[in-house]
Amino acid sequence: SKLIFSTLGKISSTLFCFLLSILSNKFSNVESTNYLRTLKLSHKMAIINKIRDKSVLIVVVIGIALLAFILGDWKSFSGGNGPQVGYGTVDGEMIDEKMFSTAIANFEQQDQQQAQQSQREYGQKEREASATKAFNYTVESTILKKEFEALGIRVSDNEFEGYFYGDTTQGFTILPDLKQGFTDSTGRFNDKALRQRVEQLQNSENPEERKSWDDSKKYYVEQREREKYFTIINQGIYVTKLEAKQEYLAKETKKEVSFIFRNYAEIPDTDIKVTDSDMENYYDEHKNEAKFKTKFNERILNYFDIPIMASQNDTNDFRVETAKILTGFKSAKNDSVFVMNNSEAPQYLSGARGAAVPQGDKNAQSFATYPPQFDTVFKTASIGQVVGPYNDNGVMKISKVTGFTPRAITARHILFSVPQGDAAAEARQKKLADSVMAIINKNNFEELVSKYSEDPGSKADGGKMTDFLEGTMVPEFGKYTAEAPIGKIGLVKTYFGYHIIEVLERSSEKYPVLASVQMTLKTSDQTFEDRQQTADDLLYEIDDKIANKKKGRDKVAYFDTLAKKEGYLVRTLSLNDKNPMINGFVTPNAEDKMFQLAFTEDVEVGQLIGSPVKDKDRYVLAIVSQVRNKENPKWEDFEDLLKSEVIREKKAKKFMEEIGKNTDLASIAKKFNINVTDAEINFAQPQLGQGYEPEVIGALFSGLEDGKVTKPLKGLGGVYVVKIKKTNKAPDVANYTEQIETLMQTKKSSMGSEMLQALKEKYVVVDNRRFSRIGIRI
Repeated sequence: SKLIFSTLGKISSTLFCFLLSILSNKFSNVESTNYLRTLKLSHKMAIINKIRDKSVLIVVVIGIALLAFILGDWKSFSGGNGPQVGYGTVDGEMIDEKMFSTAIANFEQQDQQQAQQSQREYGQKEREASATKAFNYTVESTILKKEFEALGIRVSDNEFEGYFYGDTTQGFTILPDLKQGFTDSTGRFNDKALRQRVEQLQNSENPEERKSWDDSKKYYVEQREREKYFTIINQGIYVTKLEAKQEYLAKETKKEVSFIFRNYAEIPDTDIKVTDSDMENYYDEHKNEAKFKTKFNERILNYFDIPIMASQNDTNDFRVETAKILTGFKSAKNDSVFVMNNSEAPQYLSGARGAAVPQGDKNAQSFATYPPQFDTVFKTASIGQVVGPYNDNGVMKISKVTGFTPRAITARHILFSVPQGDAAAEARQKKLADSVMAIINKNNFEELVSKYSEDPGSKADGGKMTDFLEGTMVPEFGKYTAEAPIGKIGLVKTYFGYHIIEVLERSSEKYPVLASVQMTLKTSDQTFEDRQQTADDLLYEIDDKIANKKKGRDKVAYFDTLAKKEGYLVRTLSLNDKNPMINGFVTPNAEDKMFQLAFTEDVEVGQLIGSPVKDKDRYVLAIVSQVRNKENPKWEDFEDLLKSEVIREKKAKKFMEEIGKNTDLASIAKKFNINVTDAEINFAQPQLGQGYEPEVIGALFSGLEDGKVTKPLKGLGGVYVVKIKKTNKAPDVANYTEQIETLMQTKKSSMGSEMLQALKEKYVVVDNRRFSRIGIRI
């Protein structure tokens, strides 16, 4: 029974999907085609025909299989199939899920607010980034808590009080983020306002507000604990005189050299024959080197993508639709209604808020933009004129000019602020503003600003605001500054209160105010189906051809060959089980599919993806090209790296043999049609010519006398023969104080990140978020 349940559990998911596709018509044609293709790839067509004839029997089998599948899943989730790891572990202990969830909520809120302020999209990818920040924060907090406990680091109530409120008598300074949020009209830190706010939160009847204070206090306590911890670490940083001297000599001792260089690229890699024996022997000799060591299980995938692009029919349909929109926009009586009904991004901003600026303009982050080449067109257009369609960063737009606004305005003002809904305060401020209006003029404006204005942002500059756009201000303020005569002083009421305003300067150049319909050349459903069919056919062909190949590398070679033959670029993707991050993919689903392929149980080189993976505007086909395990690695795990190393060794040997014992640089250069190059080198920066060559530089500083010529030296980029022309010794110095201070500063600047990385290695952090999500245990 155990064998039956195990077998049925493995096939239940596939059979269930197939049953649904046969017994119902709810699946689309694309899904059915995709499913049948999957079965073809598994060479199960004969079984399918039998299943069709035995539909009653299959219902019973599916029921049993689903029960086994559910029970199997319940067993695995309840811990029956191995250790629980949740989102991840630190020092073998599961990460606190509540702490992690709270961190996610906080980081998402912060990042979303920042995205809104910068007018950036905050979608699924951004949420993933927020979750990663939250994970790192949770891990670091967990690790540091262990360190704090070990060192006895605590923050008493008295210490927290002094730290939080910036008590200088205890040696604390005002925290920058609190200073920014609690300032008085002069811009100074308002201790009283902060204390009132804290008291309000502590005594609030709203539990959310009390929790907000508890979370804030916890945050600042942890921040103070971190400061104390890293202060202790910093005190342990030390640079010896010997270290400083070696650093000084490495930088200031210089050698003038002449050299010839034979680049490995002279010989195509395809001209070098590499056997399995060559790679195995090289691995045996070098397997203890760092490049053949790994702290994680790594998988290399080869993949290529089939782009989903609009067809000619899609383009023709788009042109017809664009022409229809263009005609309708010209005759539209209500622009806002037309935009809302026809634009893919229905947004209509009235008045100066709808201003548009050329891409690259300093105001581009706050307003709509248009391509710079349309600047003249828009600025010379007449009101009501329709421009387009034009391409704006990949999006087609049709815009109607509804007005113009000055490119830049400079004005000064005095603000008499009015709290919303306070009629008595409004009457007092209106009376005060009227009295100031009666006496104000150009000569005393700044004096009255200093005395009366309640706008801290402009008060220090005499109330002056420079080079702003009308649309950046509240409507009443913006309208006055855009239309009032230069030098006229007027009184204007806005949301903030009463303003006495004088317009100082206004550019004669205008920006257009636009109403825009946005359209995208979309790919039709038929085009999607055609591209999926192409991907299906290619995957079927690859699977069919590699089925009889015994070696995984031969399967990978066929995958690469067919892709190149069809005109697709094959790329590699490196994944490891210690880092769930992946670059180059758009959707989380596609990323998950790559990890599922890479880390499926008993994965082997040559394992092919089960079905094309849709990643937004492309289908991806992938195959496992290398499997590297941290335990018991084999030379085959590093085949690509070994092959490149052996090729370099063979090229170097060939060059060195051709050069032989010849030490005359000029004759070597002539023989091989290369140049003799002069250079100055030092030990601290191991560069020779344009290449990074630490071993070659090391050899040149290993005691070679001036005037001598080296034998051929094998480098990373080629083979060198070098003549030492002259050694310039470092000037003597009285002490190495400057070098010591520089090295100390360098070490301290990187101490925090390096210390955290070292602690993560010490406590063995496992990030299991993605594997938990896709149902794989590592």
